[in-house]
Amino acid sequence: SMGLEETRKANEFGAIESLAFSEKVIQEHDEQEVIDFLNDVELKGGTVYSVDATTDAGLRVTGLGGIISTLRFAVESS
Repeated sequence: SMGLEETRKANEFGAIESLAFSEKVIQEHDEQEVIDFLNDVELKGGTVYSVDATTDAGLRVTGLGGIISTLRFAVESS
C-alpha cells in the first residue's frame, strides 16, 4: 500500500506485514494521529520502520506519499 489513507485501510483488516515511513507523513498530517496509527500497526503484528528522508530509500518512500507497506494478503482498494 502507498500513502496514509490506503495504508490505513489495509491496517483495518490487519493486513500490514511491514511498514516504512518518512517524516513527510508526520509533516503533512497530525503527528499524534500518525503515531497512534503506527502503534496500532504494531499491535496488530506489523513491523514499523522509520527511514531517513535524506537517504535513497527515504527519498523513495517520501515520493510514494511518505508511507508504504507490504501486506500479508491483498486488500481491495476503492
